[in-house]
Amino acid sequence: ARPPLSSGFLQQVEQQQQIIEAAALEDERRAKSGLSAFLEQTDINSWVATSYNYNFEGSDDHVTQQLGGQNTGGSGLHMPGYPNHNTFQLDQFWLEIDKQATEESRAGFHVDLAAGTALKNGTDMDVGIHTAYVSYLAPLLGGIQFDAGILPTLIGAEVIQTNGNVNITRGMVWALQPITNTGAVATVGFGDNLSVALGILNDPLGDPTYDGNNGKALTSQVKFDAEKFSASAALNWGKEAGNSFVAAGSRHEYVGLLDLIPALKG
Repeated sequence: ARPPLSSGFLQQVEQQQQIIEAAALEDERRAKSGLSAFLEQTDINSWVATSYNYNFEGSDDHVTQQLGGQNTGGSGLHMPGYPNHNTFQLDQFWLEIDKQATEESRAGFHVDLAAGTALKNGTDMDVGIHTAYVSYLAPLLGGIQFDAGILPTLIGAEVIQTNGNVNITRGMVWALQPITNTGAVATVGFGDNLSVALGILNDPLGDPTYDGNNGKALTSQVKFDAEKFSASAALNWGKEAGNSFVAAGSRHEYVGLLDLIPALKG
């Protein structure tokens, strides 16, 4: 017959079990604490925009159909992102997830998930990733931020976000500027008002995620932002990697876009 277990042995087993359970609870607490800290550092924003569009000039259905569904006016396409006449549409659903790179937590990231008709320069419902990039704040020159991935362009005053523009309609040069670029950009601030950005892109005008093995493009911006006045100068320059704004015969040539924006603040 097996001898009975001593009370001391049973007490030791119970103590070991308590230690194991405490360790598991501590690991769970640390995991929850880490997740909580991550969520505290991450901002999540979202919005939905819808519209009804009626064009009083050139609004016949047969006119729009002949031009591929473009909502035309007397001077051709107007209101990019609003291709249809007498139509309700989902302009944008937007989900923005952002974890800023800071001195306390130098790594960060940003993702924009979007759906709707008023995306890119297209005229059909689009769903996908608008921007997605990682960031790192290097402890150099008071802080240099490096961003790499699908980035918002440095060119232009208008933005694709419906809630970021005063008007629904776009400027005449909207279709000429890139909306996003794929590459890497470094930005450094000098004091509270001046910042300089310099980077390398796959394409100077478009936003392809491929490079076409045809070299790269340069992007740069100098921006001054004061309480009553702001001004910026931005330049994209390099070999075109396959962008619809350049004629096929001139692809892979050096092209560029210079953008100057002065602004008075109210």
